[in-house]
Formats: sequence, C-alpha cells, structure tokens
Amino acid sequence: MIRSHARFALATLALLGPEIMSRAENLLPSSASPKEEVARLDQTRAADKLPPLAISDVQEDSDPLERFSRFEARFSLNRSFSSAEPFDPDIIDAGAVITTPTGEEILIPAFYTQDYTIGNPAYESYTPLGAPYWKVRFTPCEVGVHSYFLRARDQTGETQTEVFTFEALPSTRKGFVRRHPHNPLALAYDDGSLYFPIGHNIAFGDGIPANLNGTAYYSALFSGLAASRGNWSRVWMTDFERSALEWSSAHFSGFYNGVGAYSLQAAFRVEKILELAELHGLSIQLVLNDHGQFSTWVNARWSDNPYNQARGGPVPSGNPEQFFSDPTARDLHKRRLRYIVARYGAFPSILAWELFNEVQFAGRSDANWYTSAAIRNSIRDWHIEMAARLKALDRFRHPVTTSSDTSNFNLLWSLGDIDIPQIHDYSAPSSERDLLIRSQVTALQTAHAKPVIVGELGLDASGADECNFNPTTYSGSTANRDHLVQGTHIHNAIWAAAIARSCAASWWWGCYLERDPSRSRTGPTFPLHTLHYPALAAFLEGFPLEDPTLANSSVSAPPTVAAFGLASDNQALAWIRDVQNAFNSGVGPGNLPPQRTLSGVSITIPELANESYRVEFFDPWSGNHLSGIDLVAGGGAGLTFTLPDFQRDIAVKVTRNATAISQWQIY
Repeated sequence: MIRSHARFALATLALLGPEIMSRAENLLPSSASPKEEVARLDQTRAADKLPPLAISDVQEDSDPLERFSRFEARFSLNRSFSSAEPFDPDIIDAGAVITTPTGEEILIPAFYTQDYTIGNPAYESYTPLGAPYWKVRFTPCEVGVHSYFLRARDQTGETQTEVFTFEALPSTRKGFVRRHPHNPLALAYDDGSLYFPIGHNIAFGDGIPANLNGTAYYSALFSGLAASRGNWSRVWMTDFERSALEWSSAHFSGFYNGVGAYSLQAAFRVEKILELAELHGLSIQLVLNDHGQFSTWVNARWSDNPYNQARGGPVPSGNPEQFFSDPTARDLHKRRLRYIVARYGAFPSILAWELFNEVQFAGRSDANWYTSAAIRNSIRDWHIEMAARLKALDRFRHPVTTSSDTSNFNLLWSLGDIDIPQIHDYSAPSSERDLLIRSQVTALQTAHAKPVIVGELGLDASGADECNFNPTTYSGSTANRDHLVQGTHIHNAIWAAAIARSCAASWWWGCYLERDPSRSRTGPTFPLHTLHYPALAAFLEGFPLEDPTLANSSVSAPPTVAAFGLASDNQALAWIRDVQNAFNSGVGPGNLPPQRTLSGVSITIPELANESYRVEFFDPWSGNHLSGIDLVAGGGAGLTFTLPDFQRDIAVKVTRNATAISQWQIY
C-alpha cells in the first residue's frame, strides 16, 4: 500500500523548535578537501539564485507492516542534480529522524534512486520508469507506533516535514543476523534463534545456467540453493557484473560516469538481487570491493578504476596500493559506504558487509600486502576506518568481515570492528582439504573468539578440475573423476567445517555445482548442493550448536579414519570418514566398485562425563538414521564405542539420557 502525504509536506525547522532542529542538524557529517571547499563556495554563490529547499510528494508504503519488514517513504526535492551531486552530503543531505515506540531516536540517511523496468533475461536491461526521487528505508525492530519526519539540507538552508507515523505489528520474522549474545563463536537472529550458514558462492553470473543474467540468473540459482536447505551465499558488487556502484565511463555497459557518481542501474540491480535473497530465505555476504579492481598483477582492472588518476580519480596511476592511504580516496569510499548502508542496510537478507575480497592481491606485484609492512599497515588502517564508518552508519548492526586466501591475516581479523574472520582455502594437499579447514578454523576461533567462515574453497585456485567439469571428457584419473561426480571434496569440507561450527563454501558454483547437460553434469548427483546440503542441515537440526560449553573435541580414532568432533561434558557431535575417501587419495569413492567397507572402528570422545548416553548414527549422504544404542561412560576416560560398518563416512550424535547416573537410586 502507498500512502501519500502531499498536503503540508513542507515545513521549516522552526516548526518543531530548536531541540529537534539541533538533533536533525546533520545526519552524517563529512569532511571536505580544499578543492571541495572552493566548489562549495561556487555552489553557495549559485544558491543565491535557488528557491528555498522544499520537500514534497511524500509517499509511504506498507503501513501497518510487520516487525522486521521494511518501511519505505519516498519524496521529492525541488532541485535537479547531475553526476555525483546527489551522492555528496556536502551538496545535499536528506534523511529521516525516526522515534521508536520505546523512545529511541534514530537518524536514517535517504538515498537518491530511480525505478526501472527489467527486460531481456539473457542480458538484463533497465529502462527508466518515471523520474529519479529520494527514499528512506527502515526496518522496525520494535512492535508499535513509530513517528518520523523527513529533513533535507543544502546550500540554501534546511527544511523538514511535519511528523508522520507508521505501525509495526507482531510477526514471526526472525530479524537480522548478528553475533550471538551468549556464544562469541556463533551467529543468531534477532529473535534469539541460531543462524548456522550452509551454502556456496553465487558471486556473479558465470554463464551457467546459460542465457540468464541479473535477476533471472539469481532467481534460478537462489531458488535451487534454498530448495536444498541452503541459507547463505556471497555476492559481489563488482564492475564486470554491472553491480559496482561507481566505475569509469570507459565501462562497456554505459552505466558509469566516474568516481563518486553512482550508477542507479547498478544500485537497482543489487537491490533486486537482495530482494530475491530475502524471498528465498538466504543471507548474503555483500562484497563491497574486490582485489582486481585495485590491482595491476592479479585479475587486474586498475586501469579502468575510477579512483585511478588516469580516469579522473585521486590515486596515482602507477600506485594502486595508495588507494588505502590517500585521504581523498578514503573520503570518497566512506561516502560510498553511506549510500550502501542507506540503500541496503534495512535488508535482513544481508548477513554481513565484506569490505574486501582478498585484499592481499591489491596493489602491484612488488608493492602489496606480502611485500611491504608499510602497505600492510595502510591496509589495516583503512579497514579500521571503514569498519568504524560502517558501524557508525548502520543502524541495523550487520556484522563486518573481510577475506583472505590464507589464515595469516590476524592483523585485520584482530580488529575490534571486524566481526567475522574469513578465509579462502585452496591450499595443498587437496586430499586433506577438510583437515586443513578444521585446523585453520579452530586456530582462528581460539585466537579471536569470533565466528569464522570459510568463504571460498576449491581443489586449487585455478579451478582446472572443477570449473567446466565434464565427466565424459575429464582427463584426470578415474578415481578423481568419480570423486568430482560425487563432490567428495565439497562434502568433506562442509562436514568438517560444520563440526567445527563454521561454514565452508565452494567457489565454483555454476561451472561446477550446477547441472549442465552440455557437459554431462546431470542427475542424480548434480546439482551437487541438492546431494550434500539437506543431509547436513537435517543432522544439525535441533542440536544446540550455540551452547558455549561445546568445544572442538580430540576424538581418538584409528589411522584408517579421519575423525572430527564437537563436545561438552554431556553431548557431542562427531563425523568420521574413511581416510582414503578424498579427491587425490589415489582411490575412488568407497561406495563404488571395488567398494571399501570399514568395520570395527572404535572411537573415544574424551570430554563426555561419567553418565548414560544415547548414541545415534547417521548416513551423511542421505541423512538417514542408521541405528542407535544406549551406553554408559565410566572411569573418567570419556565415552568409547564401536561404529556400525560404513562406507565413505558416518555421523554421530551423542546426548545424555534423561535420567543421569547421578540420579539413579538402588532399592
């Protein structure tokens, strides 16, 4: 529903008196360079010819609305804008002052936007619909009546509207994902329920499924991910996907006009992707920058970057690494963060802001994170400043992350405003991917007491085996082919990470995980996420992973298996795999001829106290319950038991029986 407040939409700040005037005076202050000061003087002279700033055509939608759903109000200003002007709060600063039912006063910046009609799903096009306008977007986290007024300021002065109201009704929506209030290693929704991520990257369109682009592409892949019980993905705002907000005018799309001039088409495209994620119940890590945009040596695209002096930006063309230290570049980036938070911050479908993908590859081959302590320090200082800016801007407190392809990023992950350390793992040997993931995840959890996500993984960084995999033409060994058909390395990685309370996400989505009949990737194993995610989600369901007494367990097991455990003194999870059931192990999957069945494997979970337990066994591939047994731990040595015969791997869930030994009575 759209509600219009055209009447009496204009008012002066004096309407509500000096106290409100002071609070609304400046939603988000910004600094200016000497060059910008000169420009402002010119604008001030021009302002003498402008009429007083006025707000008009206020329209709301969704009143009343459910708690944790979005409230939006659109409005017009009696100004025309060009290029970067509507995105510069020193030229025009607009927003809302919202008062919640409990009396909290919240300042929300507005954003300049344009509606479009979408055409051509094979290469999505955007046709303007109507004129550009301003919008405020807010998600109520409280039930009850909220009041608000709109305000705006430019060189001629300030103005604001009368006070309006909207009501948030009770709902079953879970809200935003945040750091868990009781367990530093976990994530939780606003309603207190656990959020445990399962999913893979869908960073940009990679051509599979074919002939789909933009929202059509994401609609197909998001629906498939959700149907397989996935709830997480990672999306890039990047130039080659036409989803970066700013780029140089040399871009092939015609979307862009240099630094500070945001593409409304690109902004609209990202918004529609986030709406699709919300529709399918997915939480998105939104990647705000990627290394190639600021690199001359890895996926290099610096030559066309709008921050490059050759493209009108402030950073010397031969020194892309100075993006992190240049004061003007920093101010411009903080301005972009303001727009991003204003436009997308109210989406509960955003899990986290990812400041940079693999920032270690920014710069030059001889001037980057690896080669220079000074550059490392400037990258660290940039992250400190930008993470703090996000925290100051974001009313909805989305976690902040940044990523690396190694675990040696403690300089960044130790920062107070970096909430989630994130690694990308392509390391060798690929046959031990799950072991490497467990080692890195547990080390980071111990070092930083934060949730950890393995944001990318693959057999190696080249993707030679995975991307465009065709089982009928694969040139590797038969054993490795069969492991690729089953997605063994994906399976092993997600289970190892889950038992360590982390998410492990494949990088190769369309070109490997998805069905592709042209490359003989069809059922029953493809798409691979339908094979692997449901069983993991079902196994974890109902187990209190957020319990802070749980810790990574040193499960004792014979060398024929790799054992992974999570335990407290009264419950445990374990996953045990045939040590040979891995890509590059030299043998194929254990369920294929000649088959390998492991018998008589005994394990010990040492953390379990002397009590009576129910031990349940599950097939990690089908999710089926296999069997269960009641056992008693004694002697202070934990619980020892023998696994049923299994092929490939087996999962175990241990819970204390309702009547503890300490409660037994002998009559």
